[in-house]
Amino acid sequence: MELISIDRENTELLFDYWKKIGKNIPYFFKTCIEEFNNSLFKDTFNSAKILNDNYICCC
Repeated sequence: MELISIDRENTELLFDYWKKIGKNIPYFFKTCIEEFNNSLFKDTFNSAKILNDNYICCC
């Protein structure tokens, strides 16, 4: 198992994985890379940014 850090520079790694796991699921949320990045780094809750300055770690 390898632990990697996902940031704005390499989100395509996570996006490719997202597409792979959802390939055969008919109700899976399909999106483009721009919307995927926005959901990771520009989402807000009560006007506060959720993940803007954070890293996402995955294996």
